[in-house]
Formats: sequence, C-alpha cells, structure tokens
Amino acid sequence: MGVLLIFLILVSIPFLILLYGIYKAIRRKNKKLLLILIGLFLALVLIPNYYFRIIPGTDFLYIPFDAIEERHYNFEITGHEFNLDKPIYEYETERAFNGDGYSIWVY
Repeated sequence: MGVLLIFLILVSIPFLILLYGIYKAIRRKNKKLLLILIGLFLALVLIPNYYFRIIPGTDFLYIPFDAIEERHYNFEITGHEFNLDKPIYEYETERAFNGDGYSIWVY
C-alpha cells in the first residue's frame, strides 16, 4: 500500500509542476508560454491514455497494428504469415484461484 502511494505521488509531481506553471502564465498574461504549457499538459495526459487504449476510439486505431502483430506471431509459431478469422467455437473454463483452467478456440 505504501509503495502504491509513493508511486502515485511521484507520478503526480510533473503534473502539479505543470499546472503551477500554467497558473503563473495566466497570472502574467503570457499567452505564448500558456499555449506551450497547455500543449505539454495535454500531451502528458493523452499519450499514455492512447497507448494503453483508455481513450474511447483508440482501439479502432490499433486494428492495423494488431493484425501485423498477429501475422508475426503466427509466423514464429508455424513459419507462415497469416491472420486468423473469428473463431467458429470458443470454450473457456472458469479459472481457479491459482490460474488452472483451459481455453479452446476452433477456427
């Protein structure tokens, strides 16, 4: 619990410094610095959220990358590059506490 709290504090420090800079730019009426700081703040917020697919619609933009990744994965396993269609049948058992279980996908 303590490690998580320290991590959250360390992650929030750049945001707090940036927000303080935005506040000072507003008080000084420095539009150029204000636009730069707001752009940097938006980049710090949007880039990680886009990367981890948290923002709605980003999954749609990752579809071509996922297809390429799937082709490379299939090439490593079988020696042939191909993409799989949607499975005809899927069966997944309930997972136990220790992770036991199995999954079957029929293509």
